[in-house]
Amino acid sequence: WRRMGGETVALMTTQPERDGTLLATAERQVKEIAERYGWTAPGGVEIRVYPDVETFRNATGEPGWVAAHTSGRRIHLQPPAVLRARGALDSTLHHELLHVFVEAQAAAGIPVWFREGLVGYLEHASKAGSGDAPESDLRQREDAARARRAYAAATRKVADLVGRYGASTVTGWLKSGLPK
Repeated sequence: WRRMGGETVALMTTQPERDGTLLATAERQVKEIAERYGWTAPGGVEIRVYPDVETFRNATGEPGWVAAHTSGRRIHLQPPAVLRARGALDSTLHHELLHVFVEAQAAAGIPVWFREGLVGYLEHASKAGSGDAPESDLRQREDAARARRAYAAATRKVADLVGRYGASTVTGWLKSGLPK
């Protein structure tokens, strides 16, 4: 592994010549997210870019249909070429960076559906799904369609809350906890 350092993001890669441009993209997206939502950029963000899908799967335990996995301030990312071929590199990176911001602010006990739904809402509120799904469907990795439905349902729940209480109130619940 080689470490490439930026202002707010570090990139870990085995192929710096291939993956180096990702660092500038991540730095730009961190600044955009911080400015857009008035949040302080969390320090110590690390993006670990895997050389191939098999290594990503072995390291994270995620199936191949999961493009990335974020834990705390570390983003585990499938190879950029794979994500670029799917037209998903920038959107995946943005989604995972939103997770870093949300997790950096989340109070203990904030449910998974709210954290996932908030990221989905912030990413694309207009595409929020409908229906409801159990929270366990958010973490299962056997059925991609079931997971997509659960993420869409969580996004819709948060979008409904934003419609009822306003975005600043709902994002404030990250730090204070959900109301009873």
